Amino acid sequence: MKSLPDFKKDMRVLLLYPNLSMSFALPHSIAVLSSCLKERGCEVDLFDTTLYKPSGKSDDDLRVELGQFPHVDVPGVKTSDMYKDFQEKVDGFCPDVVMVSLVDNTVDLGLDLMHCLDEHIFTVVGGVSVVCDPVRFYDNPFFDFVWEGSAEDLILGKGNNIKYEDYTVFEEERFYRPWSGKLFKTIPLHTSRFCPYSCGFCCAKRVRERFGYSPVNIDRVIDELVFQIELHDPEFIHITSESFLAMNLKNLRKFADAYQRFNLPFWCQSHIRDITEEKIKILKEINCFKIALGIECGNEEYRRVMVNKFFSNDDAKRAVDILGCYDIRVGLNSIIGLPFETKDLIWDTIRLNQELNSILVSYGCPEAQVNCYIFQPYYGTELRSFCEKHNLLRSSNVGVVNQGDIVVDNPFVNDDELRFIELNFGCWVKDLVEHPCCLKVEV
Repeated sequence: MKSLPDFKKDMRVLLLYPNLSMSFALPHSIAVLSSCLKERGCEVDLFDTTLYKPSGKSDDDLRVELGQFPHVDVPGVKTSDMYKDFQEKVDGFCPDVVMVSLVDNTVDLGLDLMHCLDEHIFTVVGGVSVVCDPVRFYDNPFFDFVWEGSAEDLILGKGNNIKYEDYTVFEEERFYRPWSGKLFKTIPLHTSRFCPYSCGFCCAKRVRERFGYSPVNIDRVIDELVFQIELHDPEFIHITSESFLAMNLKNLRKFADAYQRFNLPFWCQSHIRDITEEKIKILKEINCFKIALGIECGNEEYRRVMVNKFFSNDDAKRAVDILGCYDIRVGLNSIIGLPFETKDLIWDTIRLNQELNSILVSYGCPEAQVNCYIFQPYYGTELRSFCEKHNLLRSSNVGVVNQGDIVVDNPFVNDDELRFIELNFGCWVKDLVEHPCCLKVEV
């Protein structure tokens, strides 16, 4: 590893965000990096791949096909050659350093972009993927410095924090994203550094073990909210914390008191165990647009033992009943293709989704947004370790994982059946299909 250069006044730093096409969430990592660098007096620019039209289908295209939400035309979609544009950005900006933020399913794209450059530039790599498994980056010739910690510690020094995140580095079109079929100018907000839960498919436990869990100071959250709204004048707030309602009631009330000044619609996600009538009543009063809930698997024993997610099906029904009572939209997230999952277990998941959606319908609420995802064994997760231990990862796909790929062998459900279930999952839920024989592909 090479020594990290000093981040000093007038140093030119190019941030590279090799994001999945049409994955619209604005990343905190890039905003924090930009803020830190500008505080040190650096000149900052960004190359962001989000708005480049893919050669095939984007994740959002697939989700539209699956009926998870309707198609929306977004502004600023680029049809030019991404790699040529990146080289032109580098030639025009002449950076001293490139800083790359990676998650598992963007590693390949990040490497491809660095590989296309005419000459090598000193490159720093960081992000969740690096934190979860830094070893695989140390010997890569494209990365001169691998950073496993926070951007603030790296650039400003341990114990120093930025005042506000800097989203001005993104082009204006990146603030627009679809929510349930409508386009809104959106800014993100997070209320906790890391998730307090330890679900087996998520790297939150590994990250928390490295850095600890610390809810962001609620006064700082409010200051960030006010600053970003006054600067960007958004129409929608994306609360990105994995379990927004894990915050205590006192802090939630304080947040709500401040939020009422703006009354913008917002999206959040939460663990089922954090849904209480008192908290949902507060969210209803401050214009909550939708809450996403992680169902994952409908079989209680499998969900507890394999997925490490602790709630009963009755808990899920109680939570959705509260949301239905307060007429708040609901997103239900489920995973199929989990290790050694059988068709009966998948049917348990469909049936629980049916019951939850029926509760909403009984209140006259909009039907749930039913999301079905094929399991991905991300680095730093307990389920990836389980798959490695039991030799379930396919030899051609043991490295980087990409959303939607089938990379785990399952003796009980073949690939065609898994794709068939993914395609029909939402329809079976909403049409109340009764017979599990529908899970089998007819040859």
